Amino acid sequence: MKDNTAKGARQAIMGTLKGQVAPARACDDECTGVLLSDLDNDADAVLLVNLTGVFPAPYRILSNLEDTTKYLRESLLKENMQKKLGETQLEAVTKQTDGLQRELTRVLTSSQHVARATERILNKSQYLMTLTEKLKMSTQEIIEKATTLNQTLDEDFQLSKATTLNQTLDEDFQLSSSTLQNMQRNITSLLETIRKRHFMQLYQNATLELKSAKDLLSQIHKNYQKPQNKLKVIKEAASSLLSKHNSELQAAEDLMREAEAKTQESSRLLLIVNANLQEFSDKKLLVQEEQNLTSVLITKGRRLLDAASARAKAAQNALEQLERHRDELLLWTTKIRHHVDDLVMQMSKRRALALVYGAEDHAAELQRLAGALDSDLGNVRHVSLNASSATHIHSNIQSLIEESEKLAKDALRIVTGASLSPESLVSNGKAALQHSSKFLKEGKNLSRKHQGLTLELGELKNTANTFQENAGKITRQTNESLLILRTIPEGVRDKGTKIKEVALSANQSAVSTLKNVVSLSQKLLNTSMDLSRVNATFRETNELLWDSSMTSLLAGRKVKDVETQAHLLFDRLKPLKILEENLSRNLSEIKLLISQARKQAASIKVAVSADRDCIRAYQPPISSTNYNTLTLSVKTSEPDNLLFYLGSSTSPDFLAVEMRRGKVAFLWDVGSGPARLEFPDFPIDDNRWHSIYVTRFGNIGSVTVKEMSATQKPPPKTSKSSGSANVLDINNSTLMFVGGLGGQVKKSPAVKVTHFKGCMGEAFLNGQSIGLWNYIEREGKCHGCFGSPQNEDSSFHFDGSGYSVVEKPLRATVTHIIMLFSTFSTNGLLLYLTSNGTKDFLSIELVHGRVKVTIDLGSGPLALVTDQRYNNGTWYKIAFQRNRKQGLLAVIDAYNTSYKETKQGETPGASSDLNRLDKDPIYVGGLPRSRVGRKGVTSKSYVGCIKNLEISRSTFDLLRNSYGVRKGCILEPIRSASFLKGGYVELPPRSLSPESELLATFATTNNSGIILAALGRHGKNQQAQGPFFSIMLIEGNIEVHVNPGDGASLRRALLQAPMGTYGDGQEHSISLIRSGRIITVQLDETNPVEMNLGPSMESTTINVSNLYVGGVPEGEGTVMPKTRRSFHGCIRNLVFDMELLDFSRAFGYEQVDLDTCLLSERPELALRGVDGERPPESRLLPSPQQCAVDGAPEYVPDAHQFGLTQGSHLVLPFNQLAVRKRLSVQLRIRTFASSGLIYYMAHQNQVDYAALQLHGGHLHFMFDLGKGRTKVSHPALLSDGQWHTVKTEYFKRKGFVMVDGQESPMVTTVGDGTALDVEGKLYLGGLPSDYRSRNTAVITHSIPACIGAVTLNGRQLDKDSPVSASAVARCYAEAQEGTFFEGSGYAALVKEGYKVRSDVNITLEFRTSSENGVLLGISSAKVDAIGLEIVNGKLLFHVNNGAGRITATYEPRATNSLCDGKWHSLQANKSKHRVVLIVDGDAVRAESPHVQSTSVDTNNPIYVGGYPADVKQNCLSSQTSFRGCLRKLTLTKGPQVQPCDFSRAFDLQGVFPHSCPRAEP
Repeated sequence: MKDNTAKGARQAIMGTLKGQVAPARACDDECTGVLLSDLDNDADAVLLVNLTGVFPAPYRILSNLEDTTKYLRESLLKENMQKKLGETQLEAVTKQTDGLQRELTRVLTSSQHVARATERILNKSQYLMTLTEKLKMSTQEIIEKATTLNQTLDEDFQLSKATTLNQTLDEDFQLSSSTLQNMQRNITSLLETIRKRHFMQLYQNATLELKSAKDLLSQIHKNYQKPQNKLKVIKEAASSLLSKHNSELQAAEDLMREAEAKTQESSRLLLIVNANLQEFSDKKLLVQEEQNLTSVLITKGRRLLDAASARAKAAQNALEQLERHRDELLLWTTKIRHHVDDLVMQMSKRRALALVYGAEDHAAELQRLAGALDSDLGNVRHVSLNASSATHIHSNIQSLIEESEKLAKDALRIVTGASLSPESLVSNGKAALQHSSKFLKEGKNLSRKHQGLTLELGELKNTANTFQENAGKITRQTNESLLILRTIPEGVRDKGTKIKEVALSANQSAVSTLKNVVSLSQKLLNTSMDLSRVNATFRETNELLWDSSMTSLLAGRKVKDVETQAHLLFDRLKPLKILEENLSRNLSEIKLLISQARKQAASIKVAVSADRDCIRAYQPPISSTNYNTLTLSVKTSEPDNLLFYLGSSTSPDFLAVEMRRGKVAFLWDVGSGPARLEFPDFPIDDNRWHSIYVTRFGNIGSVTVKEMSATQKPPPKTSKSSGSANVLDINNSTLMFVGGLGGQVKKSPAVKVTHFKGCMGEAFLNGQSIGLWNYIEREGKCHGCFGSPQNEDSSFHFDGSGYSVVEKPLRATVTHIIMLFSTFSTNGLLLYLTSNGTKDFLSIELVHGRVKVTIDLGSGPLALVTDQRYNNGTWYKIAFQRNRKQGLLAVIDAYNTSYKETKQGETPGASSDLNRLDKDPIYVGGLPRSRVGRKGVTSKSYVGCIKNLEISRSTFDLLRNSYGVRKGCILEPIRSASFLKGGYVELPPRSLSPESELLATFATTNNSGIILAALGRHGKNQQAQGPFFSIMLIEGNIEVHVNPGDGASLRRALLQAPMGTYGDGQEHSISLIRSGRIITVQLDETNPVEMNLGPSMESTTINVSNLYVGGVPEGEGTVMPKTRRSFHGCIRNLVFDMELLDFSRAFGYEQVDLDTCLLSERPELALRGVDGERPPESRLLPSPQQCAVDGAPEYVPDAHQFGLTQGSHLVLPFNQLAVRKRLSVQLRIRTFASSGLIYYMAHQNQVDYAALQLHGGHLHFMFDLGKGRTKVSHPALLSDGQWHTVKTEYFKRKGFVMVDGQESPMVTTVGDGTALDVEGKLYLGGLPSDYRSRNTAVITHSIPACIGAVTLNGRQLDKDSPVSASAVARCYAEAQEGTFFEGSGYAALVKEGYKVRSDVNITLEFRTSSENGVLLGISSAKVDAIGLEIVNGKLLFHVNNGAGRITATYEPRATNSLCDGKWHSLQANKSKHRVVLIVDGDAVRAESPHVQSTSVDTNNPIYVGGYPADVKQNCLSSQTSFRGCLRKLTLTKGPQVQPCDFSRAFDLQGVFPHSCPRAEP
């Protein structure tokens, strides 16, 4: 603006000058001299102004100069990292300095030009000002003179006055009248011209221009002086730096001269090398000759090798024969088991035991009748009656003998059948021998009874003979009397006749009596013959029993012979035996291999293509969550495509990615309505590869698209769905479609496209790869696709589930291993090699982030451990070298080779060779689960990357023989952590701003623990509470505590679990959203709970200094109320303000397994021992000494016991159409429990459902036809341990429950629903652990009950062919409340550890038939422990406070009274150093002499009924497992009462909760 004004002023001035000077020069008279003089004076005045100062350059040039000098100064002030870089920078600085000098020269030149132009302008301005002033004064004078002249002249006397004027003028200026007239006219015209010029306006303009020029000049001087000073400083700094770099350049020249000297030295050495090469050529010829000789030797060796191969083939044939023998042995084992099962079943069907008991009863009856016969025959006066009674007894005896014969024949047949199965197992053979011994003992008893009966019959026979002899004597005496009477005189004959008549009558009576006696004698003889036959029969029975006993003994001997032969064969086939044990004990390995194969298939990176008619369905392991990530690689030219769809026909929840008009859109619905988010930046239908990134946090979604060739990812687009729902409801059965949608699921109306045309490269869901060729269903014509983006990286990623196997012969004296690794994991096995049968091994692993190399050459291990941690995701190189006993470990940064850490050492002992076979495998990145590592190896898996593995200068393809390995290295951030040992993770602190959101997912089986705790700076000081917020699980419910630090009270929010506890083992999602003063907390999709902060917190951030997950360190968290107990379970997907937190960036952690999601520790394998060594022979536990008779339990047919675990269930199929209008379910149930789920059926979206559950001991039938829940209850109490028949029915919108014929009142259904739409699956006894019920009123845990005879609408359901079954057993015929321990296992409770401390009280009830058995044990790894056990019929309570064991011993008054099979109550109390043991009311006390030692410091699980072999128990003297029943086990510590539910045990072996067989005798 100023430049334009000055330019205009200059033009005006020049125009004025031209207009004035021209007339003056035209007037050739001295009248214009005054004006010309004034103009000259003005020019001189302008020239007097001093404008010789330097004029600055324009500001833009100076600004660029300043920026350039700043950049130069920063570049020059940096430290020279390397000499080469310094030289390069020096050259750049030189060039820039030259350019700067040229620029300065140009600027100075321009400044001089500008200064001269400005000087000219100022001169002209001054000249103009002076000229203007003079013109003004001259003009004024001329006007005044002209006025005077005009007034004095008269028109009439103009000429005369002119003449007078001419006369008065000087002689030199004498003018004529015409001249004066012309001059007057010129003056007049000049005056008119001057008036028209407006010199006042021009003067003002010139004045303003002069002022502006002065201001501009002062500003220019001001602005130029400051950069000049800075430029001076910069010049000085540049000069110093240039001198410094010149010195360094001189040093570089010295180095160059030194390099030239070394080059000359290299040339000299090269000549020497040439000479050595000539010598090498000569030696090469010698080697060639040796090679020819070696060829001859190789030929001979091959012949020997052929002979060895023949022998190896023969050995192979022998091995195959042994394998065939093994297979035959397995077949024989199967047959033997079948024979034993058939024998047991036949004996059970034929009721052999009942027949034996019947034989005993019949023998007792026979003995009783024999006694009655003896008493009857002892009375002579009733001989006839006795004879007839004996006849009846004979018939009874005969019938009993026939029955005994039948029983004996049956026993003989059964024993004969047993003798025909010599292949029976040893235990069954012993059982058969015991039964045969029992039969023999019973036969002997019958023989003794028969002998007694024979003696009694002999005595009866002797009595009959005596009676016959007495009758003969009477007859002889009568005959003698008759002879005497014949000798009497005649006078006396009449009297004699009378006497004779009397005698005849007496004789007749005697004869009749004799006949009776004779007949009785005959009957007795017949009875004696019958008894003889009975005796013979008993002898035959005795012989049969003896034969059966001998047969049983022979069978036992044959069984022993078979057992001996089997042992011999097993000894010969030890490797096969080990293989068999591994296969039989670790069947889970097969599932693991299948899972690994699926993961391997999922890792295949081959693109797939489709042309609108190809549909691929997948079923990856997924679950409901509030967080999802999806990555797709796609190439297409079609504008409309469906790229991804995840959802089902039963639920409205879905995720989808589609293309419309070439642009990508992300669609989702989490239960409160669909949402659509489009990425509008550019279309992708250009037939190029693009990557699509989709993320969902709760109800907020984001999407971005990047072309694969691009280097930067565009910023994502975000949107939010309506409503408060934030959990995507899916499960493992939900289908997923990549590229098109099939008819298996119902499409959401929001999705408009169902087809796909193009290529799909890779797909990742929640960070896990979806193997595009690992589909479960396929429709249409599907093909592969070329040009898929492939990862050419030479690295390999290990996901922690598998390993890679390589083979390499190694020299025994030297080992050389090089590998590169990158990981975030703290622990992992990188390499492992060993030998079968020797102690030699070598391992490379990470332990707490440090590299550890362990090597054992047979005489002891050497461990080399680095000082630094290397689990930061950077590539590091491990180089290990061994020369005999010397080992050297080096860890080098792959990007900064100057960093290097080394460790070296020497193996102990005299061994110096690593002995192994050439075919022994080398494991990389993990070990198989069936293989047990050597002592000192802490890990069996690895999560991370490995590349460039080199063993003895050989490289390997780690993908060739591998599981859980994929090509390329993508270190995924760690999103999950398992807290199993009371640990915590400390993450970078995140404050709670006025607008913030927090999301997390957790799963646990415990009821208490800290999920998240954010503490302020005063978190450690209990008196000065700083701000904090925390999320905790307390007694099964979620509590959120917030202390904003404003001095107000603590804010709490309680979220109660609908089913009683959130510690149900299921995943739950929690969200915390702060909006100003309002904090909203929501769990899953339940109703949110709000908290209001104080008015001062509307825009205030709750600042914290520590953020802990899963727990807090010792001494922290004292400001937190309720609990400071660590979380036990899994926490993952922790999101803070739309950022997914990475656990690998944690400040620290303790007792935490990162990158896992476990609720309990992985179970140890059944096969224990040390890798490479022979596993120890399995020792049978000593069988408990039987006190009371403990017979085998009987079972209820067609009934199942549930409740062994929380997820115990059967899934039975049925026709779902049959229950739409009418549902009638009838079953029989027996239970002692008060709550649990009996059956459940539901639609896939769980809107329609029907359920029968027990709550408070009463039945509740609930069903929903889609319009509202209907509930029917029954007043009958079912938890009485008795069988009940239950029927539930709904028909014609009415529902009722019937128990044992008693019907509940009818209830009308809620709403106008008329049909029950459910899946054809009846969940009986409970729900699977992975099934998530959305109906909060339904109890989900299994009912501890026996259920049988289940019918649906009158049709019996087939429980022998369930769709799914878990933790279901047979029902005992007679049961009572309690848990049965079969004597071979244990139950493990409180996995996170139980702290005994100073006081504890243990109560329980038990019954057993054994003199020995472990009841309970809690032990630390040191000495502190408590234990309860039965030893030799005595009950012992041991306590060790750390100063020695003290024991309270209860010895019953009567021997074996504790193992009498009856219930006994027990109470064990520990109070500091005193212990009290109370059994059935009798108390025993003990006290430690060390009164200062009062606490048992344990934090270990509770083992009940026994404990594993690898677990140390310091207060138990026996390893015999308990056999019997336990109930009402409770541990009390002050106000804390912990009842023990065995169905919630984290490890059960040989234990059957909630069911105890057979009532006490």
